[in-house]
This record gives sequence, C-alpha cells and structure tokens, in this order.
Amino acid sequence: KKADAAFSETNWKLAKQYYSDALTVFESEKYPSDQITLIDAKIKEEEKEKLAENQKNQQFDALLTEGDLLLEDQNFINAKSKYQEAKSLFPERTIVDQKIKHLISLYDQFKAKQKEDSTYNSLVAEADVLFTSKDWLNAKKKYHNALEIKPLESYPKDQLELIATSLKDEAQQSI
Repeated sequence: KKADAAFSETNWKLAKQYYSDALTVFESEKYPSDQITLIDAKIKEEEKEKLAENQKNQQFDALLTEGDLLLEDQNFINAKSKYQEAKSLFPERTIVDQKIKHLISLYDQFKAKQKEDSTYNSLVAEADVLFTSKDWLNAKKKYHNALEIKPLESYPKDQLELIATSLKDEAQQSI
C-alpha cells in the first residue's frame, strides 16, 4: 500500500524502494516487479523530458543572444525574426515581448535619423549648388535650414562664413 501511494504521488524513488522491499518478502509476486519496471520507464521518460526542456531553454537563450547581436548591428529584420522564433518556443515569456518593443523603438529612432540625415544632406546639396552659382541669399537660406536640423554640424556654418565674406567682398567691389 505504501508503494502504491508513493507511486500515485509520482515519488518514483520511494515507490521503487517500497516495491523492492516487497520483492524481498514476496519474491514470487509479479506485481512489485512489474511496478519497478514501470517506475524505471517513468524515470527514463522524465529524464528525457527534462533533457528536452533543457535543450529548448538553451535554444531559446541562443536565439535571444543571436537577436541581441543582430540588433547591435542594426539588422532589425533578422533580429526580430530571431526574437519571434524564441517566442514560438516559449510564448508566455515576456522577455521576448520586451525585446521586440525595444527593437521597434530602436528601429523607429533609426528611421527618424535616416530621414533627418536625408533631409539635411538634400538641403546641403541644394545649398552647394546655389553657392557654386553664387546665389548667396538662397544658399544662405538652405544652409540655415540645414543647421536647424543639425545645429552642431560645422560645414553649413563654414559655408555661411564664406557667403558672408563673399557678400562683403562683392559689396566692397561695387563701391
């Protein structure tokens, strides 16, 4: 009875001990022997499940690490793919959701910076064309617009100084 109770509680070690004890008393009984065989199979099954779970956890961790490395390289699409793959292994783990939110935030920042850079570069290119054709006033406006986007850039400031010098020179030459 103690062996059956331990068995029903899936306390395999204790149940196996009780069945082994029963076999020493009732050597010819088949039931304790069958139960021991069954317990051994259950133990192996649990070990196999535990191993599979450990492998799944390792795979999950590896996918998160791969995603993190890809994210560092601003490889947003592949990073998100790794995170989603990890989520498919353990949908209930919130760390993946947090990482995806972070990725989206970084991607939005990246896109905004790209747009800012594109607008800035476009304004500077237009200003350079105007500068080359000595259209000082329009070039000046474009360089000022570029500085509004990136106030710390020195190139537009340098060009504005050159424009001021050129305007001063032209004013002196017309006297």
